[in-house]
Amino acid sequence: MKAILAATRKGKRGRGAVGKTAVFGLLKRDGKVYTVVVPNTQSAILLPIVSEFNHFRINHSNLKS
Repeated sequence: MKAILAATRKGKRGRGAVGKTAVFGLLKRDGKVYTVVVPNTQSAILLPIVSEFNHFRINHSNLKS
């Protein structure tokens, strides 16, 4: 006699973003938060938003371990 048991996974899978509004946010060093409502979360949409902001650059070679 053979029995085939298929376990079902509990819980939901994925991001569960169906029907939700995508919002992208940036936290700047001075504590200000900038948010933008985006149509989707693909890099083609997010990268231009990130490039609009002035960034502080970190020189990792000068950091002491």
